[in-house]
Parts: sequence; structure tokens; C-alpha cells
Amino acid sequence: MTHKIISQVVTSVISGVILAAAALVPMSSSFAQDSATYDAVNKTWNLRYKDPEIEQWINKTYITAAHIYPAVRTTVSLESGDFKYSYHIKNGSNAGQDIVQITIWDIPLTFYPADLPKVTADLITDGQLYKRQFLAKLSAIENFSNSIVQSPPGWSGDLVGLDTPGKSKFVWIPGLEDEEPNGIPPGGEEKRFAVLRPELPGVVRMRIEGNNPEPWMLGLLPESPFWDLKVKEIMATDHVVIPVLAPAIAIPSPYVGAELGRRIQAHYQTWPKYGHATQAFVDELNREFAVLLPALDRKDKRQVRHAFIRIVTRLFMIHRGMVLAHALDGHPRSFETALMQSGASSNPIIDRTAARALVYSLYYLLVQSERGK
Repeated sequence: MTHKIISQVVTSVISGVILAAAALVPMSSSFAQDSATYDAVNKTWNLRYKDPEIEQWINKTYITAAHIYPAVRTTVSLESGDFKYSYHIKNGSNAGQDIVQITIWDIPLTFYPADLPKVTADLITDGQLYKRQFLAKLSAIENFSNSIVQSPPGWSGDLVGLDTPGKSKFVWIPGLEDEEPNGIPPGGEEKRFAVLRPELPGVVRMRIEGNNPEPWMLGLLPESPFWDLKVKEIMATDHVVIPVLAPAIAIPSPYVGAELGRRIQAHYQTWPKYGHATQAFVDELNREFAVLLPALDRKDKRQVRHAFIRIVTRLFMIHRGMVLAHALDGHPRSFETALMQSGASSNPIIDRTAARALVYSLYYLLVQSERGK
């Protein structure tokens, strides 16, 4: 009897497990065999899904826009009272695509034109005045963007995100005319991308994309939780990300050295999130800034000078061969590559781009301190 009871209990438990597992399976089996496999060598996705309209299984190869091998060199120089951020971009000879879009995004500032014309007229009651005001506003925004973003011949550059706090972006795309370039081809390069702004450099990310031959393919996939997640995963591999210097730290006006120091400190707190520096190194910097900030408050030139020397010497020890001139202007042969694509840093402590940003900002603080500011 005991064996029979045990057998019944075991049978009951097994049946319960089977029923519970069955409850987890969707009623429709349309997506049971859907799959998406990434080919890291060719930078493609092999997609398999059932077309709900024709009830047939479809096999597709999605070629990502990341079949490129970009390298970027950033230089920062002074021009007409602003900092000029110049970007020299190469596409490796082994690339399978032209570079067709370049975006510097996630800039923690909003760039907005002063005295932007307002649209006060009502579209319904005074359509002509509304149109004139609206066009005047668009023209002012375009002029503002053109005064900041410089582009090579045949490329169009734009400032995007004027109305979104902390979400400004610089975007470049090749021209649409037949005689204009299609992008940066494999083995090609372009030196004339630039941004003019008064802010000090910080580390942000440049997103670079190749000419994906079928970008609409993802829109044809079935609607399901599986494909919702997979599309996000696919899109994360649909570009190459490189850390670059860009205007990210606003200089206070009127100038206050300690306030600028606090803004620099706030910026480098974000570096561990993106792999630019370890948290341990950021903690080390914070200890140095605990000395630097009060010295800036007191206008103590000697202590500011000593703090600068300690931090910069430490950075130069980490990045052997880096000297002040190259940290400020960029070494002629120093190009950043897709080290950030997987979230990895070029250095286990602090990457070279972050080191350059910090040296540049600290040097600015030092020069202002020596001037008695």
C-alpha cells in the first residue's frame, strides 16, 4: 500500500510539473522556433521567423551597420575665443561598408541660441504672421547650428536636441547629390569634422554607422516578446562606439575656479559607468580634489600648482609617452578605436581619452589660477 501511495504521489507531482510547464508555453506556437544568432566575424544576424501572413518559415541575414573599422583622432585648439574640437576619422581598409553617419551624443549640456525669435501668432487666426515667425525661428536655429558644427565638403552637419535638456547631439551625414561623397569608404579618411564651443572637453561617445543595405528589415519581424527583446539586442550591435573629447563642461560666468573644479569633478564621476575609468581611480581623484577645491577657493596658487603636478604626473605614469603638448592637442599618430563597443576600457585604470580630458581641464584651471582668478 505504501509503495502504491508513493507511486501516486510521484505521478501526481510529475503531472503537476508538466501542467505548470505547459502553462508557461504560449497558446500560439508561432514563435516557438524563432531565432536570432549573431555572427561576430561578419557582423551579421541570422534571423529565423514564421511569417504570420503566409504561414511559412523565413530565413534572413541582417547585415548590421557595424561592418566598419573606424578610428578617430580628436584635437582641441583655441579659435576666436572658443575651443575647436576637430575629428579626423578613418575607415579601415578591411571594412565592408562606407561610414555614412557620425553622431556625438549623450552630451550633458543643452546648446541653445540666445534671443531666439518667438512664435506668438496663432496659426488659425493669423496664418501669414505665424508662418513668418516660424520661418524666422527655423532660420535662427539653422544659423546657430551652422556657427557651431563644421563639415567637410559634401557632408551635412547639424546640432540636434535643442529642446531636450542634457541631450544635445552633433550629427554628420554625407550629401544626397550624385557628385557628393557617399561616405568614408574602406581605406578612406576625412579630417574636417569640427565643433566650435566655449565649453571645456569631457569624454562622450561617438556613434559611427556604416551603410546598412536593408535597415527596414527589423520592421518586418513578427510582433512578440521574443522579437521585442531581440531587436533591442540587434540594435545594440548596429553601430560602433568610440570615446571622444567634446564640449561637456561649462565654464562658469563670472568665472569661479572652485565652481569649475566641482563641475570637472562631477563629470568624471560618470566615467566608471562607461568604462572610461575604474571606481578606485575616481576615488583617488576625489582625494586629490579634496585638496584642490579648497585651494581654488583660497586662490592658493602654490597648492593648486602642486595638485596639478600630482594628478598629471600620475596620469603620465599610467599612459607612458603622454606629454602635456600631446595631451592638449592630441598625438599625430594617436587614434582611438572601438574599445568602448563592448564596454571595455583601453586601460584598466583610466583610458587615454579620459586622461586627456582631465589634463586639459586641469591645465585650464592652473592657467586661470596663475592669472589670479
